[in-house]
Amino acid sequence: MPSLAKGKPSPTKKQCDDALVATTDVNLKFGTFEGTPAGTITVSPLGGRSSSGLIFVGGIFSVATFSVYSTIDGCNIHPVKITLPKNNKPSDLTGVGTVMEASSFTSDPANNFAIDASANVSTQVNVGATLTTNVLQAGGAYTTVTPFTVKFKY
Repeated sequence: MPSLAKGKPSPTKKQCDDALVATTDVNLKFGTFEGTPAGTITVSPLGGRSSSGLIFVGGIFSVATFSVYSTIDGCNIHPVKITLPKNNKPSDLTGVGTVMEASSFTSDPANNFAIDASANVSTQVNVGATLTTNVLQAGGAYTTVTPFTVKFKY
């Protein structure tokens, strides 16, 4: 087993799992849009936004941002796994029109990333997704009733 310091063994995966902390700093926001044909709005985990179809996007958008860290030293030897939503139930996205579905969730860093070796030093994880609009969708701002669930585990 690797050693943190002379004579002190590295923490086990279970010890690291018990010490793993993830906090939501910012929720995913797609911004506002106008357009009546079906299309998509994608927020990249790198911070960009794009659309397909005859959709005009505007307003404030953001990636979801999480701070992930361990409360004990040495957990960087175990990779952190991310469980992203496969898709979001259409009923969870609400706004001025009918509900829509978010899917194709991606993260930066990607799955199996290492955190800092020191305790309580955060690694920022960004999550983006694609929102699929409906035909004749009313333009406006749409939000989630409850934030998307993203899980972190060693």
